[in-house]
Amino acid sequence: MNKRKRTLLLSLGVVVVLAALLCVLLLTRPATESQGEEAQTLFSCSRDDIAEISVENQHGQFSMIKTDTSWEVSPYEQVPVDSTVIWDLATKLESITPSRLVNEAPEDLSLYGLDEPAATVRVRLSDGTETTVYVGDEFPDESSYYIRMEGSDTVWLHNMVTFDPVLEEGYYFLNKQITASANEMQDTPITRVEFCGPETNFEPIVIERLSEGFKDGAFNTINFQMVSPKQRYFMYAAESEYIIPLTGLTAERVAVVGLTDEILENAGLTADKAYTATFVRDGQQHTIAVGIESDGYVAVRVDNEDWIYTVKADSVPWAHGDYYTFASVYPYAPLLSDVETITIVSGDRSHTIEVTGESEDDYALKVDGNDVTYDNFKNFYRVLNHYYGTEPAVDVELGEILMTITWKSRDSSLPDRVVNFYSVSGRRMAIEIDGEIDFLCRTTYIDRVLSDILIVRENQPTSSFMS
Repeated sequence: MNKRKRTLLLSLGVVVVLAALLCVLLLTRPATESQGEEAQTLFSCSRDDIAEISVENQHGQFSMIKTDTSWEVSPYEQVPVDSTVIWDLATKLESITPSRLVNEAPEDLSLYGLDEPAATVRVRLSDGTETTVYVGDEFPDESSYYIRMEGSDTVWLHNMVTFDPVLEEGYYFLNKQITASANEMQDTPITRVEFCGPETNFEPIVIERLSEGFKDGAFNTINFQMVSPKQRYFMYAAESEYIIPLTGLTAERVAVVGLTDEILENAGLTADKAYTATFVRDGQQHTIAVGIESDGYVAVRVDNEDWIYTVKADSVPWAHGDYYTFASVYPYAPLLSDVETITIVSGDRSHTIEVTGESEDDYALKVDGNDVTYDNFKNFYRVLNHYYGTEPAVDVELGEILMTITWKSRDSSLPDRVVNFYSVSGRRMAIEIDGEIDFLCRTTYIDRVLSDILIVRENQPTSSFMS
């Protein structure tokens, strides 16, 4: 037999084997639409008549039980539920109408995953009647599940959308909203926050809302001030970055219900590890504790409740903050209406600014004894208040004092505020306020102030911003 004939016979053999396998598959596969009969409604009710939905799946057993006002999920009664998700499931279960019949008398339920169902769903109505449906494997088209009803062996195909939720764990039906939204807090905003954690050596950084917001001398809108460990303005941009995220905080999921010391330790939520934000709103205090980060997520616990949420780490940007995170890089920038005099001393140069009046309309200003209009002074005052910190002043060696600014308040009960600028390495200075070093800034600030004050004392305008 030549090589060509052998190849031909081998090919024919392969075809015969494949044909035999196809016949076996056709004889043994579940019935398809062409073999099915017209679908029918297997169960129907009004969602308002559903009193309980019980589920058993690979995650365990749980029940959604209707109460007088909402729902609760057993055995997690202590955790608020996501009533929208539960009502959505109840709506889907109002009518169980398969897309088609698969097999009226299957010999082997394992072909459909119904010998050990992926989920068993029991619906109890308010009149006490109960209906149970078993959910099996996915159909190969990935759009349906095999199902059967209790008391019948008939196998049906039903769209996946209805039964997808019952394959979830019970935590899926619990509320993921951790704090009220910003809109809900609009009339009762946060009035006080304490940030605490390893970066603060567990000494709280206390932020309080001012009774009335204002624009400071650098034209930044200030709504909060730091009152501990130092009295400073709260970084004006930090309100949106660190205060607002305390509102509307939402979890990806509830992670654990029923906490133990071991769970808290592993999650980094013990008192010696957790980052906390304790805030006051509408007279009530709440604490958000943040634990260990893993793959972009953190464990979060609220008010020492008995459950933990999984939250995206970037939803709690304040968690690793320290003093320099929250303190304003504009350490002291008072309004002109609060100032009586400003004295600037640098080397052998000394300049004095005198201020009277309460607003832009009636300010009277003198610079080194010369009358200056507010329109010509305002840009200089903005520059004067822009000695913003560029980086924390940590472990720096202080040189000589390059310039001192002394602010005398119109309120005689308040002490003078003294700001010193010390030379450090490079073209940098350390800012000292009332004897405490805070930030580093650039020496170009002094150059600009000393040159501009010579212009403004001649009642001439200067440009507004530092370069």
